[in-house]
Amino acid sequence: MNAQFLHIATLEFRHEYFEDGLFKSLEIRPTEKTLASLNSLGLLLKPFSGGVHLFITEENQLNASEVEQPLRFKLMCLDPYFINYTALKGFQPSQELLHYDAMFATTIEGSAVYLLESPTISRLSENQRVQHNIIGILELYPNMFMEHFNEHGKTVTYAVEFKARKTHWKYFIIQSRAPPVENIMIKWNETETIFERSIATGFIIFTSKMPIALREKLKATFQLVQKADTQNEEDKILVNTLPNPSPNQLNPPDDPSFETDFSHIYVSI
Repeated sequence: MNAQFLHIATLEFRHEYFEDGLFKSLEIRPTEKTLASLNSLGLLLKPFSGGVHLFITEENQLNASEVEQPLRFKLMCLDPYFINYTALKGFQPSQELLHYDAMFATTIEGSAVYLLESPTISRLSENQRVQHNIIGILELYPNMFMEHFNEHGKTVTYAVEFKARKTHWKYFIIQSRAPPVENIMIKWNETETIFERSIATGFIIFTSKMPIALREKLKATFQLVQKADTQNEEDKILVNTLPNPSPNQLNPPDDPSFETDFSHIYVSI
């Protein structure tokens, strides 16, 4: 007779950097002790791109409801640039680990979604090393997810949430035209006040006044335009959509008055 499984919980990895909101390069792997516990409790993990579904056999529901010891999972990140586009100020992946504990998950009243968005950070001693690709530890509690499942009467979701890193965007405009184009501006929604313009040898530079969140795909469209000479004329669009910053182009600020890094983008016109 085949065992009957109930879908009791889904673990989602969310990241606002990505267009679909899912952090697909993040995976979990149970520790050896947790792997043994999963087997003894009749718990089954079914990974998908951006998370894991959790199932339990019907006959093991009561047993799981009485287990207070956490299941521990290693958080494995397969993207080497993850720290560049993620808002984790001061976090050093080679020396520290993120710790997500479902005991401290938050939720909106009546919702079946529990958010894990504020990890603690533990620093390793000098004789310890972070294993390859491991960025943290996640703890889930069998008695807790069974309680939540019974409370809501449906599959519950535990969401590990990451925020996108904000940087000052710095566009370097390279002109190959003769004569060079004058009165160049960056516009966004008819607004010209988001970037400050400066001149350097060989470049016209536009630097965002405030940090902007990095995104896989731009939600805002920045245009490079030639400002019209008179009110009766329209601005001339030189670049309809300026390119998105790459997460591998991070630069520390030259000016100590800036607290965030800079994303450099080069555009030839």
